[in-house]
Amino acid sequence: MKKILQSIILLLTVIGCESKQDWRADLEKVNRQEELRMADSKAKIRAHIKDSYTIQNGFSTKEEALLAFLKEAQASYKTDYISLFTPFEQETVVFPNTLGYGTSLDVTPLEDYKKLIQNRQDLGIQRLRESIKGNRLTIKKIVWEKPRTYNKITGYKPGSLEVLADGKSINTDQVKMIFEVGGKYKVGVVAP
Repeated sequence: MKKILQSIILLLTVIGCESKQDWRADLEKVNRQEELRMADSKAKIRAHIKDSYTIQNGFSTKEEALLAFLKEAQASYKTDYISLFTPFEQETVVFPNTLGYGTSLDVTPLEDYKKLIQNRQDLGIQRLRESIKGNRLTIKKIVWEKPRTYNKITGYKPGSLEVLADGKSINTDQVKMIFEVGGKYKVGVVAP
């Protein structure tokens, strides 16, 4: 009986060791696949690095871009924003310039990152719409943080933003960054 018990324990130990090795091998394989996805993503982004960039429908000042975006967001029927970077502009202008600056873009495969920022942007716009309902909209006060240079573009973060919607004062923080590209400004990052 004792030998049978020892045999069973030995057999279970061997099976357990084999399954651990399989698990580790599977994990290493998944890690290699993710590393390849990241390398491919970074190569796609770097392919858009240029000496200069242009954007469509940019504004003359960051304040104009911000107000235009707020008014567009306020219109609940609006889905195409001229004051907001398009997905194409994000991929060909913003991403090549912000890669390597400690954002999630540095550690997230491109396709996953695009979905992530689109979801965050949609939620940010939804929250913004809910907070600035009304007909008349003006900016009461903006406190800008120090500008940040990202290779060939400059980012301007509103540290605090107070707007008036039909005379009601509202503080909002959904607009995270406005980018200047070639002397033109557009809202680049919106999030909840």
